[in-house]
Amino acid sequence: MNHKTMEFGIFFRKKMLSKIQKVYRSALECKMIIPIETVREIVHDSKNKLRFLIKMPKNNAKVLKTSNLEKEIHAKQNQQQNKDSPKKDHRIVVDLFRPYETKLLIETFQIHSSKEYAILLNKFPVLQNHLLIVPTVFEPQTQNLNIQDFEAALYTLQSIHQCHSQEAKEWLLFYNRGLFSGASQPHKHLQAVPQYLNGEYEFPIVESFKQQALDHTSSEDTIFPFDELKQVKHGVLCIAPLMQQYLSQQIDVHTAAEKLFSKYYTLLEKLDLLSEQSLSKEKAEYLTVICNMDEQTEEKHLLSLDIHQYPSYNLLFTQEWMLIIPRKLENYQGISMNSLGFLFSYFCKTEHDQDVLLNQIGCLNLMKALCFENSQ
Repeated sequence: MNHKTMEFGIFFRKKMLSKIQKVYRSALECKMIIPIETVREIVHDSKNKLRFLIKMPKNNAKVLKTSNLEKEIHAKQNQQQNKDSPKKDHRIVVDLFRPYETKLLIETFQIHSSKEYAILLNKFPVLQNHLLIVPTVFEPQTQNLNIQDFEAALYTLQSIHQCHSQEAKEWLLFYNRGLFSGASQPHKHLQAVPQYLNGEYEFPIVESFKQQALDHTSSEDTIFPFDELKQVKHGVLCIAPLMQQYLSQQIDVHTAAEKLFSKYYTLLEKLDLLSEQSLSKEKAEYLTVICNMDEQTEEKHLLSLDIHQYPSYNLLFTQEWMLIIPRKLENYQGISMNSLGFLFSYFCKTEHDQDVLLNQIGCLNLMKALCFENSQ
């Protein structure tokens, strides 16, 4: 397979968006990608002066199925809340990224000739141009990110940024870490989506977040909260000066990744997400992750279900800010949420879910139920 070796960030594709669209059309024709058509509703919270975007599958559009990992996570949450639940034997989930589907591949590249990543299209996109950044060798989604992961993320962002349109310059990257983060696959993967589509911002809150971050440009090492998330525990750092240096090629990708990783680590430390405590072997539970490389070759990996050893959180970052929100639950009353919920964008799989969210829980209350209370 032809792949690119990334050295100092010099191989940036000016036609990345065109390539994404070409692969998308091809995958659509052979039905390897199944876009989820949605109806959209803006819900106003007049008390808190907030707007939420609610999406639901249009008519009888194919609904995202609950993955095997999600089912296991739901069971683990129920077990945590019901201490009398018996411990289960090892269960099996399949790794859909090893091997990945070649018809969804945008490109592969290597980090300094050592670690390979693939940029893939999301098979069931709710958003246009939804990308996955995946190490081609198995790593669990319960791990923290490392410097190489940030290099891969920055490489992808720069590749798109070189297209010079507003859509290309307004992208969001996110990582759902741990069992209670909203992750649906066991193989480590970052995700990238455009913030700006069809002449407008996709997420109701991003302009406010952007401005708040830019207001902290002169104090970029100071952790601060976003006003709209003040009721839940979280931390934000301004990364605008660093990202500007990188995107204008004043610093190379490795230097930028090291600095970005340092900011990420600072947030993890501040939010008490580095104190990982493992259970005894007698109490530990695992999933067996199967990688079907070909008919003759099968890999097996163990994925720990120890929520104390691997605290869950959602990481989001753009050109201006980096945000981390610790998680205590994956779902509340059956309603799940991943990173995009913190941009006030919710996807409801069914009318029942939408009714529960809007009429029984409330958008802000869902966020509060899934996260830790802000004690400051």
